[in-house]
Amino acid sequence: MKLLIIDNYDSFTFNLIQLVEQAGITDFILVKNDQLMQLDEQIFTHIIISPGPGLASEAGELLPFLKKVVETTPVLGICLGYEALSELAGARLRQLDEPLHGIRNIGYIIAPHPIFNQLPELFHIGHYHSWIADELTFSADIRILMRDESGLNMAIAHRIQPWVGLLFHPESIMTEHGLEMIKNWLSL
Repeated sequence: MKLLIIDNYDSFTFNLIQLVEQAGITDFILVKNDQLMQLDEQIFTHIIISPGPGLASEAGELLPFLKKVVETTPVLGICLGYEALSELAGARLRQLDEPLHGIRNIGYIIAPHPIFNQLPELFHIGHYHSWIADELTFSADIRILMRDESGLNMAIAHRIQPWVGLLFHPESIMTEHGLEMIKNWLSL
């Protein structure tokens, strides 16, 4: 495995790195979102997109880089990464009426996916976001995997391309089973 972790200039990136290391992966590189186009994307077997501030369209070279890899390389997008993957699949983002920053609630799995293997159907998830992908703009290729207790989509996957987006933060102390989700995804 050769893992790329994209850093969207966010301190949660280092919590993600800790989870990746706890999952036993040491062969990874960390690259800032404005230095992606100089990479040979073909050397990576897996890509994790960190959370970050702002919108995906403002995140350096993130969207142009992802366009080169989403069809063939397994990608896990977290928060800003979820937003970027949603936009690439044609969905539009909408701003929430109230930001969910530092909020913990219950997520419930509504569709099976390997990232949730061996996890309970309901568990606590941590939120740090102001935007969400608008389901009314989802193509038939986007599948909702999880909702939170207020009904918002929290995890999505593409039916053909090998990517998963989590709007919640598996690396947050407020989220249960974060390490298990990372391990499950890394085994894809």
